Amino acid sequence: MLKNGKHEPVDTWVLTHDFRATGDGGVALEYPMWLAQIQHFGKNGQTAIPMPPVVFDGIQLPNRVDNNTDGSPPFLRWRVEKIRTETGAVVAVKYAPTECSAKEPKNLPSSAENNTLRCYPVIKEVPDPADPKGEKKLYFTDWFHKHRVDPGPRGAPERHLPDQGDELPVPRHAGLDLRRRDRAAVGEVPDLVAVARLRACTDHRRKRPRSAFPGRGGVLPRSGR
Repeated sequence: MLKNGKHEPVDTWVLTHDFRATGDGGVALEYPMWLAQIQHFGKNGQTAIPMPPVVFDGIQLPNRVDNNTDGSPPFLRWRVEKIRTETGAVVAVKYAPTECSAKEPKNLPSSAENNTLRCYPVIKEVPDPADPKGEKKLYFTDWFHKHRVDPGPRGAPERHLPDQGDELPVPRHAGLDLRRRDRAAVGEVPDLVAVARLRACTDHRRKRPRSAFPGRGGVLPRSGR
């Protein structure tokens, strides 16, 4: 922002990094960098106003299709599992099970050009133990996982909104277009679903389940109009 002929900051973001241990035999102090959180500060004034940080929780997943016999690590790496937002919501990330396995029962592509599985080849170079000069190399094909993120309901990530006092509908549309008035008959309303109302209390959290029909204008109570 330009003020009195000088540029002054309006918003700043502080990124906090970490080097979490992988636990797979990696070299200490050489772990990959992890973005732990991002915090926003509003600075349009004398005093910076901090927002709650956006925090990234992680889960360890193997990069390499490990077989536990060749002495190579699985290359465990942290991936985002939950995002805790500034408003207190939690966005959950779910990963699909891996498809490739170098252990019994093995499941690996027959060749790189005919690969239809969620893993990809990497050519590994190692010294030839039969060469006393150490000049010759041996080459092996190693496989690395592709970790797919599974979508939540109707393609959206799972969201938990504690302490908001809002209703959390989970409608099952089954392809029904609720915007058309001629499809809004009671008999064609999607399945009855359960919603929960979360309220913050001073010392505990109450959860009051109830039933509702998802209608054109949102969630209608069971005794609704």
